[in-house]
Amino acid sequence: TGLVLGTILGFQHMGAHKGGRGGYIINVSSILGLQPLFSMPVYSGTKWFVIGFTKSMGSEYFHNLSKVKVMAVCPGVTDTEIIKNAGKATLPTFDKLDKEAAKSLASLPPQG
Repeated sequence: TGLVLGTILGFQHMGAHKGGRGGYIINVSSILGLQPLFSMPVYSGTKWFVIGFTKSMGSEYFHNLSKVKVMAVCPGVTDTEIIKNAGKATLPTFDKLDKEAAKSLASLPPQG
C-alpha cells in the first residue's frame, strides 16, 4: 500500500492539475516483475503488481492531466537474506520447493 499511497501523494503535490509543475515518480520493482519465478509466486506477484500499477499510472492519460511521469526500475537479484532463505518464502504446501527456489534465483542475473 505504501507504493500506491506514495504515488498518489506524488500526483497531489507535483501534478499540474493540482497547481504543481509536474515531475517524476520512480517506483522500485525487481527483475521478478518482468519474469515470473514459479518457486516464489507471492513475492513475484507483488513485483508484477508494481509494474502493472506503474504502467497504469504512467499512462499518457495521467501524464497529459498532471505532467507527472511514472516509471519503475527493476534491479537484478541482490545478495540478501531472501536468497539465503528462499525456501521459507515459498509455498509451504509443496515439499522440497526450497531447493528449486534457490536454483531459480541463482539462474537470474545479479544486480551489478
